[in-house]
Amino acid sequence: MENGKVNPAALIDSPYHELAPSGPDVLFGDDGIVKLFGILRAIEDNARVS
Repeated sequence: MENGKVNPAALIDSPYHELAPSGPDVLFGDDGIVKLFGILRAIEDNARVS
């Protein structure tokens, strides 16, 4: 996380990796990952300074 933003790739790092070494879809499910990535990207897009 940097400046309040979470890079979706961070979901394969600690602490998620320790909880689900095979990937975040184990924790959130395939549909959950798609939704979560969309939310994280929307937050980043809306937080950009023009």
